[in-house]
Amino acid sequence: MSDTDQDHRDFRADDLGAAVPDMVLRRLTRHRLMDALEASDVVYTVDRDREISSRWDAGRIWFEVTGKDGNLLSVTGCWDGWLPDYRRDELLEACNAWNERMFFPNAYVIVDGDGDERVFANHTVDYAFGVTDEQLYQHITTAVAVTNSLFDQLREQFPEALEH
Repeated sequence: MSDTDQDHRDFRADDLGAAVPDMVLRRLTRHRLMDALEASDVVYTVDRDREISSRWDAGRIWFEVTGKDGNLLSVTGCWDGWLPDYRRDELLEACNAWNERMFFPNAYVIVDGDGDERVFANHTVDYAFGVTDEQLYQHITTAVAVTNSLFDQLREQFPEALEH
């Protein structure tokens, strides 16, 4: 090994020791999710199906620990607005424009039981190796803020969708 390799390795080790924060990765659980929601000042409810959700100005957001091993945190929002099916292309264009410029949440259109077009948003992260309290807080606060930004944009673009 040359002196350069040795110096490089020492630099990485020294740099890593100073850069690694003193945080603990722990398993994602519903209890930790609810603790993080409370720490984030998110007012939430748990319904009889055990779904955790929160009401916002223009929609509802659900928080779910899911996946085969319970290691996924899924934050899914549903915009309150709805449009008749003949306006589907407009909603799809709005969602596609959002998805082109934003990393998350993913916006998509589904048809509800009444045949109306509804917009959903989802941001899911895999925490198979665990998650710190800080990461969980960051996931929740960021997902809620950006989902609400999407809802605000849709409200501006389709004001008539909320009049129903």
